[in-house]
Amino acid sequence: MIINKLKIKNYRNFKDAEIELNNSLNIFIGDNGQGKTNLMESIYLSSIGRTFRLNSENELINFSENKSSVEISLIKNNYNMKIDLLLEKNKRKTVHINGVKLDKTSEMIGILNNVIFTPDDMRIIKGSPVERRKFINIDISQIKPKYKYLLNKYKKVLTERNIILKNYYTNPQNKDIINIWNDYLVNTGSDIIFLRNEYIEKLKHYAADIYADISGKKEKFEMSYCCNIGRSEYLDNEIIKKSFHEKINNNNKK
Repeated sequence: MIINKLKIKNYRNFKDAEIELNNSLNIFIGDNGQGKTNLMESIYLSSIGRTFRLNSENELINFSENKSSVEISLIKNNYNMKIDLLLEKNKRKTVHINGVKLDKTSEMIGILNNVIFTPDDMRIIKGSPVERRKFINIDISQIKPKYKYLLNKYKKVLTERNIILKNYYTNPQNKDIINIWNDYLVNTGSDIIFLRNEYIEKLKHYAADIYADISGKKEKFEMSYCCNIGRSEYLDNEIIKKSFHEKINNNNKK
């Protein structure tokens, strides 16, 4: 995948800029505050649909304007593609791929894959598990679009199930319905756990080699995924589902 051209308008400190990119290596050099990170952010935004900074989308638009746009031309699998992203103050952003408007921003994930590292990414190591889950979720979603669908489905099922749990004793039917929602939760959650395990297994092999090179083979790198059902990296999907069911059933009264 190669990005040929980046065009941004009214994006942060850029009023109107168009950059032709080299198909091998591009290095941006400049003083602090000139917009180097803003360029990287605009590409990231066109890939994930959100910024890697802790800003609202309104802050991405030049303060003197009401609209901002990012256009990216790229080649992927020998096909020419174009991503058009429009930001408007106090409105939802719109995305077009090759001229076709997307119904959901999440549909753009996986079209333009990228990896970005900033000082804030140290939170992946030093921060809470939330930071690590966020990192993993974004990465897997770029590789497997199905994963993003599973995450959204899991959140919806969890919300519905929790509403029923909240009123568990006020409606006798809830005791029967809760088992149905538990099944939905387990099936979707187990697929998520399995894909996370698959991702971690692949990642740790690369990371172990890189870390051995950095440390001069004096230290060994280890990484594993631990979820609420415990260590699950060596379990198949059916065993994960069984463990998930047991965990939920044991906690029903609680």
